[in-house]
Amino acid sequence: LYPTDHLPQTGVFPAHSLFEDAGIYIGRSHSEQNGHFGTAFKAGHNGEEHNHNDLGQFIIALGSTQMVQDPAGKVYDLETFTAKRYNPPMLNSYGHAVPMIDGTLQAAGRERTSKIVRTSFTDELDAIALDLTGAYTNAILKSLVREMTYRRPKGKVEISDRVEYARAGRFETPLSTYGKIERLGENDFVIVRETKNGVKRLAFTVDTQGAKWHVKEEKIPNPKRTEPTRWA
Repeated sequence: LYPTDHLPQTGVFPAHSLFEDAGIYIGRSHSEQNGHFGTAFKAGHNGEEHNHNDLGQFIIALGSTQMVQDPAGKVYDLETFTAKRYNPPMLNSYGHAVPMIDGTLQAAGRERTSKIVRTSFTDELDAIALDLTGAYTNAILKSLVREMTYRRPKGKVEISDRVEYARAGRFETPLSTYGKIERLGENDFVIVRETKNGVKRLAFTVDTQGAKWHVKEEKIPNPKRTEPTRWA
């Protein structure tokens, strides 16, 4: 390993990066109005080294603060690398910002995949769509496509889930945050997070295309670490 002083320090990060083999997208921007604003989106499979079942996970960051985030991991214990690895919600998909299919979490294993099915990148807008159908084993699911649209000048991210079931069933899609979520209106909310550099806010809107919906909020247990809020 080389000291970081010896690493090349030329140029700046591009507006977007797509690591196709790993299935990871990162979008970046900077403006006087929004400051540093970035996002990330994860495809891949659920059999990676030190894997979490988190296909479709997304992150939204203001500066160095994640407002919607991947809650990271847990303190490892004797069960972490056994058949009980995915019992804790910090490692299974319940603790991540990914859909739940009629009460069913994502399954583990190399065969549980998500595929990048569409991309479009410009200076002003990035769009990337993932087919998440293969991440689940529930027979009710016929198809699930999650698309992220990043409107760079506006500092705006849209997450759209298009799901088809074989019969009627529940669909749940959460946010994961260390901030506090406040309601502004019927469908409008704001995430508020205190940092050492002041209070940061991220507004968001829920649109279910007219379908009935409700919200539940809970802390995800994470012994000896900060517990994230699951808002779904």
